[in-house]
Amino acid sequence: MNYYEIISILVAIIALAISGYSIFVSKKIGKKQIQANTVNGYTKQYMEITMKILTDSKCDKISCQRLFIKLYSIEFHSQKNGDLSDEVWSLWLDGMRKAVREESLQIAWKQDCNIYDSEFAQFFGDLIKENENHCSA
Repeated sequence: MNYYEIISILVAIIALAISGYSIFVSKKIGKKQIQANTVNGYTKQYMEITMKILTDSKCDKISCQRLFIKLYSIEFHSQKNGDLSDEVWSLWLDGMRKAVREESLQIAWKQDCNIYDSEFAQFFGDLIKENENHCSA
């Protein structure tokens, strides 16, 4: 092997390394962008549900709580898929823990728990049980 062939191989290896690093960085940035878009979308949905509760006389408490539970399910699966950062999930989980104290949410859950997949049903049922345990302690 001559000097030029060795240099060519080294340049090719460096180019591959740079290319691999660029792909790694772009994936990392892409994931952060997906997480930011997810948070923005859920925040908008929360606002819409809250406005519906405040302005729509047809939206009784239990019906409106169903909308929140549906959103909680989507958030749960987004977190499982890695579309939410741990920090955001922690904040939303705290919010869910507070929400399950509402009797209307518990009633809505009892009526609809069988329509959700088993993984979310287990998770959310456990949140409600956790709240019951805290109240009785």
